[in-house]
Amino acid sequence: MLDFNEYKKSGYSLIPKAEFERYAAKARLTACKYVGDFDGDNLSGDNLRGIFEVAELFYSDDKQINKPVLSFQNNGYSETYGIPSQVNIQTADERVWEIIRVYFTREQLYKGV
Repeated sequence: MLDFNEYKKSGYSLIPKAEFERYAAKARLTACKYVGDFDGDNLSGDNLRGIFEVAELFYSDDKQINKPVLSFQNNGYSETYGIPSQVNIQTADERVWEIIRVYFTREQLYKGV
């Protein structure tokens, strides 16, 4: 089951309790996109960790956590480190797919395909 206590017990801590349900539901629906519909109440082990990882990814993207700094300005001084096309920045979909590939079995990934 996707509950906050299981999330904390699994060693995760980025998402606050008040926002956990929303991000967990979004992560579960996203996983369904890749592995087909599954019973969210019977998730355990690696599948559960995968859902938590995707939830944290969505949360960190929404809150701008761990975003690379490409440039900055301060009192007329500016510095640029690169543009997104030159810096290897993965899209959210690419990062989600990497997480799903790690935490779900090959059979689950191609279920229904």
